[in-house]
Amino acid sequence: MSKRRIAPPTTSVMRQRTITALSQKGGVGKTTLTSNLAFEAARLGLRVLAIDADGSGGMSAMMNAYPTAESADSRDLVEDDNLFIGHGVGYNVEGAWVPRTDIPWMEGGAAIEGGSIVIVPAAYPDGDKPSISAVLSKPGTTEEPRLARKIDTEENRDFFDLVVIDMGGTDDPYMLSAILYAAEHIALPIYSEGAALSTLDGLESRILAWFEATGKPVNYLGGIPISVPPNLHRHPQERDVLHQSALWIEDTYSDIGTRMVAPGIERRTAIPAAFSESAPVSTIASSKRKRRDLGTVPAALTRTLLTMLSDMRPDPDDPDTAQRVDYDVDAMTQAVLSQDMPDEWREVITGPHYYDSSFYADSTPTASEEN
Repeated sequence: MSKRRIAPPTTSVMRQRTITALSQKGGVGKTTLTSNLAFEAARLGLRVLAIDADGSGGMSAMMNAYPTAESADSRDLVEDDNLFIGHGVGYNVEGAWVPRTDIPWMEGGAAIEGGSIVIVPAAYPDGDKPSISAVLSKPGTTEEPRLARKIDTEENRDFFDLVVIDMGGTDDPYMLSAILYAAEHIALPIYSEGAALSTLDGLESRILAWFEATGKPVNYLGGIPISVPPNLHRHPQERDVLHQSALWIEDTYSDIGTRMVAPGIERRTAIPAAFSESAPVSTIASSKRKRRDLGTVPAALTRTLLTMLSDMRPDPDDPDTAQRVDYDVDAMTQAVLSQDMPDEWREVITGPHYYDSSFYADSTPTASEEN
């Protein structure tokens, strides 16, 4: 990628509210992660704009917001290569993805009222309309910032507290550039297999080249371990991948202290079940039996989101972050802790924000792993 300056180094207000999970590899759980983090944010009272920039439309299908050619409410989100994104354009999610106030938080209800999700779904793949991802893949110095410009409108600034972008696994430099223009905050999904680890260097090289070309800040939120075996000490190969990934992150981002976000998302049978039901993972925890299938995943999702929001707040030593949202993470945490929940969930919520690489090198099982 050319190192010419593509745009001024200033960043938009909405870019400072936008997160994405980046990986060049598909199938590492990005859609499950981003969709469920959006729902957890809505359960904490935030108004969320969710953008499906994956050509496969996984987030759209997961949230039951995939427009069809027959849909009476169908609207063109892409028209003549122009994007229509934001409040009044996307779809208000329905059904399971609307945080309910009449059920306990432990069963998927809201901890703080007022949260919502508006989704900009992928275009219906009928061959006649381009998808958002197809438009974002177009090269050009005026093309690549287009998504960022469409998100950063006065109406969106006034309405949305958080933007979550789902992007497919790709090494397309133009698609990556478009997403980076729109999202300042990056999470790195860490899947416990060697092939996923091997892509980290290539992704970081592309992000660094983009930063050098644009001068726009990039805020690394950390590695998010995904599909972690509940009994990690019994899976030495996967534990070693997580250990090596943690070492890579600590070495690569040693100057900013980026680490692995705790506790990671466990591999549980309820997660694919939730996907097949087009429901948030946390709403599956409506009975003791289903909660056994989920383990601590709902609490881990909440803890992960709280950690990310903490790292997205203004930095008093960095004036460029002054327009960030100062998320009241303490109030959100207390709202969650005031809910009834299993003790092991509460331990996750009050546990560490991050794990050092030494955590994954330790072969001694934890109490939860022994159970």
